[in-house]
Parts: sequence; structure tokens; C-alpha cells
Amino acid sequence: MIDKFKTYIHLQGGHWIDVSTKHMIIYGAGQGCLDFLNEMVLHNIAYIIDSDQKKWDKEIELLNVIYKIQSPFFLSLLNLENYYIVISSNKEEESIKASIETYIPKDSILICNRQTLYLSYKRIEDLFYYDPLMKKKLLLTNMSFAIESVISIFKDSMRLFENITIDCFMPLREGGSKLTFLFGNENELWVFSFPGYHSGWEKIGIERDRKKNRKIRYELRKRIGVDKTITIYEDENGVLIQKYADDCIDFSKDEVKRTVLNKCYSLHQVNEVIDIKNDMIEHHYTNLTEKVLQRVSSSRDIIMKVNSKMIIVLDLLKKIKYTPQVCHCDLLCTNVVSYKGDLFFIDWEYMAMGDAMFDICRLLFSMGLKRQGSNNITYKNAVQNVYTMLRQDINIYLGRKCTDEEYLHAFLVMLIFECRGLYEEALIKKVFDIEKVELLINHINQIEKL
Repeated sequence: MIDKFKTYIHLQGGHWIDVSTKHMIIYGAGQGCLDFLNEMVLHNIAYIIDSDQKKWDKEIELLNVIYKIQSPFFLSLLNLENYYIVISSNKEEESIKASIETYIPKDSILICNRQTLYLSYKRIEDLFYYDPLMKKKLLLTNMSFAIESVISIFKDSMRLFENITIDCFMPLREGGSKLTFLFGNENELWVFSFPGYHSGWEKIGIERDRKKNRKIRYELRKRIGVDKTITIYEDENGVLIQKYADDCIDFSKDEVKRTVLNKCYSLHQVNEVIDIKNDMIEHHYTNLTEKVLQRVSSSRDIIMKVNSKMIIVLDLLKKIKYTPQVCHCDLLCTNVVSYKGDLFFIDWEYMAMGDAMFDICRLLFSMGLKRQGSNNITYKNAVQNVYTMLRQDINIYLGRKCTDEEYLHAFLVMLIFECRGLYEEALIKKVFDIEKVELLINHINQIEKL
């Protein structure tokens, strides 16, 4: 199987570096390392190192191979040209990079995190039948039964690329609602998307996968041209081919935030009414509450404590009057891309009539958490900054000073997303972060001061 793919590191600024002939060193022998190997089956692991002295010289088994965990000092003994380092931890990347620099010269070895390591295949069939990330995505989208159909649809679309050599196929980690992958060559890449199959969406008011709704969204996007600059091909069945936009976006920059908020405002001013509605509260809060009650039952007292406070939020939200507007309904930082100096929204499969404040607050909350990850600040400080900047950000969005009712509206919706994040984390970890629980309750208590 090794000869079927190459290994690439994707660096900021759109640089792809072929490391197929180099040996991998994994930094971090904890849970992140095990998760990483479960995510990708890799053949060229040379060493495992860790900064924890208690782990040195202990053995760890990965993919039926036993490795002795080394000290970071071990790096100074190697010919670094033959190796690259993958940091297995999602949270400690910056501190690990600083630690590495105490043992070896800066920039003397390629360093990446596990999210920027990709396997690239020459044939689309090999991508679908061999790649572990693609197999996982097939399961998430309930598409395992439709591989041949997707391959056939893709090959039919290649009439758009008759004069271009396509010899590179890579999986994309993002998104669980559709099947996506990269294709292209050393010079250009495109994204191919195909709708996944899901059940149960209707009961939370989304109706995303109905063919009628895909057609409605398709026709609206054609009329308003929201991303026509990067779209190569689209049809009403949900098949989408777009230019791959991989320029890094610094969401902490004021001009970037202002540009994105202005684009949000323009979207919400579209004078259209579509026959699709999204019950935002049901989607972002009520359904998650039911899930945590079922799956994190050991924390029932905490859930009831949070919910007793959230009732205040929901009762106040019901009193807020708003006019339903065309909304993206899934505005996260990952759905904002940069291409040739401009910003675009992607992933429109939830587009519906809804409360525009949910679009704005989801985006602002996502930006806050993105800032936490890139600047190594605490969750508490990142979220606190979101609330501190909220009135100013709503002013930017509206292009004027917001009223007290508009600010209250935004504050209440932001509490929905803070609670959503708390619940999503609890579903994964099966336990609540008490500090985050208290932070949410403190923010709810601030409603009385507004």
C-alpha cells in the first residue's frame, strides 16, 4: 500500500511539502499520540519523544511496533535533514515548539501538527478504498454504500478539467455532513463535495437533506452569487466543486472581523424569502440538552442546574421581536475562507430563514475560541473577551450604535452558544468542566445588569 500514496505537510500560505522520503518523529506519547495513530495509518514512524521525564525509556506499542520513548535531547543526536516532527497534542503546540528550540536550532527541522499532515493518492479509487480518514468520513456521512456512485459522479465532472492533469487526491478533515476531498496537481487544488445521508434532522427543524430544499438553496445561491468567484460547478443535487482556498486568516485582526461582519450584514439584507426555516433554539440548544441528559446522566444535577438558569435566557429570547432573514446557519471560522485577497463563506447546506443574530453570535463565539487556540490564552479569558467586545461588534455589524434591546438580543444568543459548547464538550468527555459551568452561570447572572 505504501507506493499508493505520498505524505505531505501543509504549511501556512498554501505551501505543501513532500515528506514521503523522510522519517517521522512523533512528539508526545500521551492520548493525542494514540488518537493520531487511530486517525491515520502511518508507515514511516522512526521515534517517539516526550518532555515528561517519567516516560523516558518506557515502551509504547503503535500499530504492532514497539517504540522506546526518548527524551527531547535525543533530537540533538540525529541528522535532522532525514526527519520531520509531528506534534500529537492539540493544545500544547506552541509550548512544545518552544521546548524543541532548547535542544536544536530553530528551523533546523520541519515541524507540523497532526491536522496538517495529509496522505495524497494518484487515483481516486485508492483514496476511497485505502485512506483511513476517508473511510471515517464515509461512515460519518453514511456513504459507505455509495462509493462507486460518487466516483462515477466525480469522473463525469472531469469534463470541466479536460486540459488539466489530475493526479492528486487527498481527504479533508473538516465537516461531517458531506463527503469532501481535495483533487488536483502540484500547482492547483480543488474541493469536491457531495451531500451525506442523515436521518432525524427534520425533528430539529433543519430539513437539510431533502432534495427539494437543496434545489431551493441552489437556486437562491445562483441568484445572489454569494461565492461565485470560487465556485467551479454546482448542481441542485448538492454536488459542488470549488477552488481550494487555503490562505491563512487571522481572525484577531480588526479589519478581518470588520470585513466578515460586513459580509454577514449584506447576506442578511438579501431581499428574498425561501421556503426553508431553521428553528435555531431547537437546533443549537434543546436537542443538545436532550442528548446530554441521555448520555451524561451521571451529571444530571449539573445539567438541571444549568437548565434552570437557561430557562431565564429562553423566556427572554421569546420576547425579542425579529424579522426572519436569509441566514447561513452554520457560520463558523472554518466556513470562512480567503481567496486572492477576498473572504468568502462556504458550506451553505443549512441556509434557511432564521434569526440573523444567531449567525452573528455563532461566528463571534467561533472567532473567540479560534483566538484562544492561536494565542494560547485560557478559555475563560477568550470567552470573557467575546462578551466584552460584543456591543462593539454588533455596532460594526449594524453600521450604527445598537439599541439596548439589540444588545440584549445578542447577549442572550451568545449564552446559547456558550452553553452549546459546554454541552458538546460534555458529550465527548462524558463529564462537565465545572469551571466552564460556573463561567456560564456567571454570564447568565449578568442579564440582570443589562
